[in-house]
Amino acid sequence: MDVARLRDGSRLGTPPPRPHLHIHAVGPRGDIVDAQGHFQRAYGVEPGDWVLVRPDGYVGAVVTQHELAALNDYLERVGLRAGVFAARAA
Repeated sequence: MDVARLRDGSRLGTPPPRPHLHIHAVGPRGDIVDAQGHFQRAYGVEPGDWVLVRPDGYVGAVVTQHELAALNDYLERVGLRAGVFAARAA
């Protein structure tokens, strides 16, 4: 899954790393640049919002910074636990 955040350059409040979860920042200082504002207009998101994109490319959720705890709880419930990484075979 991918989580994209519209932001102004800060990564405060970023969800903790999880296996199979990719976090991308959208904005002038992000790794995804939406220069024409298409993404922002299409999904009605504001700076600081988080967008959960399912593996099939569909938007699963849009949450505000204030709802980030609920997003983290959801990710835990679906098995994407923070800080749990498989050990590499030696």
